[in-house]
Amino acid sequence: MVGNDAVQEEAVGAGVVEHAVAHRREQPRPARADATRRGERAHHVEEAGVSRGCRDPGAAELRPGMRVRVVQAGDDGAAAQVYRSSARARQTAHGVGAADGHDAVTAQRERFGITTVQDMNTALTTARAVALLRAADVPIRWRVIRFPLTRPGGRDVADARAAGPSPGGTLGVSGVKYILDGTPVERGAAMRHPYADRPAWYGELDFPPETLAAVIRETLAAREQLLVHAVGDSAIAVLLRLLSGAAPDSTWHALRPRIEHGDFLTPDLLPSARRLGVVLVQNPAHFAIPELIRRRYGSGRAAAAQPLRSLLTAGVPIALGSDGPMNPYLNIMLAVTHPVNPAEALDREQAVLAYTRGSAYAEFAEREKGMLAPGMLADLAVLSQDIFTVPLGELMKTESVLTLVGGKVAYDAGVVK
Repeated sequence: MVGNDAVQEEAVGAGVVEHAVAHRREQPRPARADATRRGERAHHVEEAGVSRGCRDPGAAELRPGMRVRVVQAGDDGAAAQVYRSSARARQTAHGVGAADGHDAVTAQRERFGITTVQDMNTALTTARAVALLRAADVPIRWRVIRFPLTRPGGRDVADARAAGPSPGGTLGVSGVKYILDGTPVERGAAMRHPYADRPAWYGELDFPPETLAAVIRETLAAREQLLVHAVGDSAIAVLLRLLSGAAPDSTWHALRPRIEHGDFLTPDLLPSARRLGVVLVQNPAHFAIPELIRRRYGSGRAAAAQPLRSLLTAGVPIALGSDGPMNPYLNIMLAVTHPVNPAEALDREQAVLAYTRGSAYAEFAEREKGMLAPGMLADLAVLSQDIFTVPLGELMKTESVLTLVGGKVAYDAGVVK
């Protein structure tokens, strides 16, 4: 049995997928802000995008050539830690130490019962990530998702097309991720209404819709899954509109585009998301800052933030991941309590299903993993306690005592040996 950006995802046991970035590290801001802004205290950068005062980045007044500023996170340092924890250095990006870092990180995941990682990293090129993973000979399944940066000369299109092992084995390369807007921490999520604690400020897109349209055309031509970090309702509306205009719904259903986070996938946007076959990957670690969310949006809009239960009711597929602390049981606890929006909390079974079967679906692997059944991969974990009945406060203490990947022992706490 027992989810980016992160999510993005790691599979625990039968396929719990987390949106973890095993080897992302803090690094200088790129020349443009369309690929790496994650809510940490950002350097100020400017490049083409939307203006600071734009009423709605998805509205008619958005024009190519407008300027964009990535604002600094301000005084919410503790909250920023929640959003940037997946960017902490877990290994060096060069040399032998990088493979050693993979070993240490993988061992930690095995102890949690994680059997698959979906990895979106900005520290390494796709080729370098694949080389390090091969050198580390990790015993769990690893999906490398291309995460091309934007440099002074433009988008790194070559990395967006980088080849690698085909999906289906223990190591595979598939999908392309971009970041369309920011987060609530630095007020970077692109919203249709202004921030409650900063009047006349609506957030921002990291690049103009024309660039996103080009990205969509590229992924369509390559038949690749597109993963887009989109938090604000305006950013999500822009994404859904461009997806709808680029290809028939049936095409998108086959490609399963992913919205990473989707904090304001509001009820009026749900029909489009469902029609397009969008998969929503949410990160419960982000639910741990309810006071900040209420300051940013006011109590009314905060009550609609970070939907989960309503997405299931509407028929939108969901998956859970970390994009922060990799402990899946901490994230399950936050999913079933949902400090920001308790009405959207899942029950434990729903949370575990989102972490396993939902996350397998998010990577086209639901026929191979995500549940324990005859003919499925023998990726599973024997846990230290019953996660369905243990008191909520004890849930995060759960560990694996035995982790199997493909029927082989990946971690043993002493129950077999």
